[in-house]
Order: sequence, then C-alpha cells, then structure tokens
Amino acid sequence: MKITRFTPLEIRRLPKGKLSLTGFTLLELVVVVVIISILVSLAVPIYRKAVRKAKDRDAQGMLMLVQQAEKVYREETGSYVNCTSAFDCSNILRLNLPSGSWAYSASGADVNDFCVQAQGVDIGTADCWYINAASAEVSTKVSPCCP
Repeated sequence: MKITRFTPLEIRRLPKGKLSLTGFTLLELVVVVVIISILVSLAVPIYRKAVRKAKDRDAQGMLMLVQQAEKVYREETGSYVNCTSAFDCSNILRLNLPSGSWAYSASGADVNDFCVQAQGVDIGTADCWYINAASAEVSTKVSPCCP
C-alpha cells in the first residue's frame, strides 16, 4: 500500500521523458488572498450588524419581562421596585436577568408608574432602551422617567 500526501506541486512527464515540477504561481496565490480579503471585508460589517440587532432584541425582551414582573410585584406589595443593578432586580422580582451586554435598572418612585432601562455596557449595543408601566413597546427615545 502506497501512502500519498497532498501537495500543491505536481510532477508531470514531458514528451521526451523529462520530468517537470508544476504548482501554483505566486500571482495565483495573491489573487486568492485578495478575493478572500474582499469577501471578509464585506461579511464582517453584516455580521456585526446582526449581532447588534440580536443584542438589542435580547434587551427588549428582558425589559418586557421586567415590565410584567413589576406589575405582578405591585399587585403583591402595592408599590413598584427601585433597583440599580440586574442582580438587585433579579432578586427582588425573582427573575434571572443576564448581566453581559446590558446594565438593567428600575425606578419606581411614583406609585402609579415605573421605568425600567437597559444601558449598553459594551461595543455593539444601543445606548439605552427603556420601558415604563404604560408602554406597550420598548423605545430608545429619551424618557422623562428614566434619568
């Protein structure tokens, strides 16, 4: 059994019995590297945009979850929660808020309203998302209730 190895070089037999060694030229390799670099330069911004959208949607989903938990908490205790970190909010509202890309906080100074915000803590996230008691959707607009 003969073991053959892959090599980019190829041995050819010329008509008069001579051997010729052939392979990829430097120009061919440069062209391939240029094509790959062009494809990567197009793909990276698209990938980063997709990651940012995913992180934004994650924050929006968590804010809606906190909004519902705030309403349940108010029904049980008669007031909304004030918490300055995801850890505090998770413990008080019995949630499991992640602390990776977002810093969550809730302010319930008013008996009738609260504001929960997610502040981006790393590159690739929006500056701030917020939701309050009356909102049906999460927004990035500046809110008077969220400092």
